Amino acid sequence: MTPSVLAARAAGRVEPEEILAEHIRHTADLLLDRSRVLADKVAAGQTAVVGPRYRLADGSAQLVAARGLDAAVPTAS
Repeated sequence: MTPSVLAARAAGRVEPEEILAEHIRHTADLLLDRSRVLADKVAAGQTAVVGPRYRLADGSAQLVAARGLDAAVPTAS
């Protein structure tokens, strides 16, 4: 979590929701960096990595990060 917090702060993001979004994006990227098999499958269009933000209070989810999706999907800032 610390690298995500530091990256968010360096980019001027200080709100908890902004830091959470940075962490979700960072985690999606780490999955691809650390797994050649997964990265190859994403590159070949056979799978995707998505990172949603869940709100338990109201049961909603918002897509924050998507790696490997062809469709343009809105992401959280």
